[in-house]
Amino acid sequence: VLLTRISSYRVTLAFFLLLGLISVATLVRQLPPPAEIFSGVRRSTWLLLGMMLAWFLVVQFSLADLQIGHRLYVSYATFDHSLRVTMVEAAARGGVPPHNPFYGLGKLPVLRYFYYWYVVCALPMQLFGLPARACFNASVFWSSLGLASVIPLFLKHFFGETEQIRGKSVIGIALLCVTGLDLLPYAAQVHRYHLLLPDMEWWDTNQVTSWLGSLLWVPHHVASLVACMAGLLALSTIEEESRLGQAVWAAVIAGLAFASAAGLSVYVVFAFALFLILWALLTLAQKRIRSFVTYLGAGALALLLSWPYLGDLLSKQSQAGSGGAAAGGDRFAFFAIRDYVPGMEFLHHIGIHSPRLLEVAKLPMMVYVYFLEFGFFALILPLYWRRERQGPARSGRQRRMAWMMFAVCLLTLSFMKSNTSGSNDLGWRGMLVAQFVLLLWAAPVVYELFRGRDAASRTGPGSSWIRSRWVTVPLVCALVLGGAGSAVQLALLR
Repeated sequence: VLLTRISSYRVTLAFFLLLGLISVATLVRQLPPPAEIFSGVRRSTWLLLGMMLAWFLVVQFSLADLQIGHRLYVSYATFDHSLRVTMVEAAARGGVPPHNPFYGLGKLPVLRYFYYWYVVCALPMQLFGLPARACFNASVFWSSLGLASVIPLFLKHFFGETEQIRGKSVIGIALLCVTGLDLLPYAAQVHRYHLLLPDMEWWDTNQVTSWLGSLLWVPHHVASLVACMAGLLALSTIEEESRLGQAVWAAVIAGLAFASAAGLSVYVVFAFALFLILWALLTLAQKRIRSFVTYLGAGALALLLSWPYLGDLLSKQSQAGSGGAAAGGDRFAFFAIRDYVPGMEFLHHIGIHSPRLLEVAKLPMMVYVYFLEFGFFALILPLYWRRERQGPARSGRQRRMAWMMFAVCLLTLSFMKSNTSGSNDLGWRGMLVAQFVLLLWAAPVVYELFRGRDAASRTGPGSSWIRSRWVTVPLVCALVLGGAGSAVQLALLR
């Protein structure tokens, strides 16, 4: 984005093509002899390649228009993509910052919030002359590869899961196909109102979106999560005894990642930044000065690199051309308990009208809705906590960081909302951070559950409880319902 802003797409494309040539040359130099290329490939690698192909076909089937006879059937994701494809075309046509394509009165206002992904999608448009919609649909596939790639990296380098890392990584990536127990309340609503909502997530107005839903609807928010996690992975390697050069490189990489994340999704970054600020202050309180200075340097660099983007956000032209504030509201974040509208309507129906009592009632209602929304992953939470208590200590600081990230993000999004677009986008998209932590916690637990005695013996002598019936039955039921829910969601969108 910055290269295109100060120069042109030609310079940016030349830079990326140079990086691509260097990468290909490096790969060719490291390839084994032709006879060993396929013989040395592990089974887990073939399995992941098969999963990539399957996901590619799912993306094609879910997003392409289908013409049957004289009828055209579009994906319901077009509800949002029709807007974003136009933004990609605006980015390809006007450069950086992209101009708002829906206003033509006088000087065109620039886009606001998150236009970095549109610039990325515009690059293959400029290089190959591809349609904007094809490039945006392709970005759904590529953002999912980025998300899948950080799962094994975090399992190995953040959580210290060095044993059977291939099996746990495959399971972690496969769990992207699992959502909560949304199928149950959705089926209840269909039975009651005799109406098929276009997206299964819409049973709850403050949805916790499934991974498949986030990837198909909003790949830029997923890309922002990947950027945040890449920066965090670099920072998490810094110890007090780390060399100065290593700390500087970690700050540079993290600063680039966080600046990219801010331009991809302000909602994801808002929740993540609150956690990182609190963690940095905690390192200062613990007198871990080198770590604190590294965090501070990463934040300062991210702010510096985001300065032109912040100027776009605060400019009068972008304010006038946004249209979002007038339509949906004018507060990016404000304190409010996450509520469940049908539950509040039920309380009104039975005669509870006290505002204070209704506010208090939101708390148990929120716990109930979270259990349905997270489903399988809600069951994972106590299981992983017990696994950590009984298993050997590994990478203690990173594990505490994960717990703090989960707690801060979940609490923030439970007691803060956004209304800039008319919906609680902060609660929907910022929740990706907490969902990612739960996904990483689930991978080793599921591996030990299905690999049985062999996997449990590696974890520790006190881990045999995970194979007991009171654990396996509800976990498998929730897993099956979560997989079925994702399949129903794909069918409904199609």
